[in-house]
Amino acid sequence: MADAVWSPVHELNQLATLDDSCAGDLATGFCLNCDYGDAGQVTNPDLTADLVPFATNHDTATVFALWRRDGGPVSADAPVVALGTEEGARVIARDLREFLHVIAALTRTGIRCDHTGVVLCDSEPARNHEAFVAWLERAHGPRPATDPAAVIATAHTELGALFAADRLRHRHLRRGSARPAPATTTVEARAFPLL
Repeated sequence: MADAVWSPVHELNQLATLDDSCAGDLATGFCLNCDYGDAGQVTNPDLTADLVPFATNHDTATVFALWRRDGGPVSADAPVVALGTEEGARVIARDLREFLHVIAALTRTGIRCDHTGVVLCDSEPARNHEAFVAWLERAHGPRPATDPAAVIATAHTELGALFAADRLRHRHLRRGSARPAPATTTVEARAFPLL
């Protein structure tokens, strides 16, 4: 059966179908955006054309976006970035499937991103969490990540420096400089707080 067209990403279309069939959140504070690619009221300067918003944590005002690292078409293999509505952006999963497993493991915890980094914070449990986990197992395999903080830290360690260099390049381009910063700029990945 063909996907309902909400996004160009098959896995997100499957998730949208599940979301439409449930009343309430699938994961703690997590909800798909009404329109794929719509960032709503986000004023974060790190939100550039290579980041495609697809979901929000309404409890923590954090937006989740797929990062088109090479400017090509977006896919489920794209890393997932958490963005604060005004500032802060961090890679939190190496791909969409890993992100889905992370949020499935957060039964009473939401993800918040701001200028200090990514923080896991207490929240109300989602009404449809069990349905989401069952769907995830059927569609994408094993149980959710047992240590979401470790998964987020690994994604940041592996991709954080590359993402930071990319953000510097985008800032340089926004300033209208004739010479963009090289995409291979070395930026040290910094640790970020996780509660």
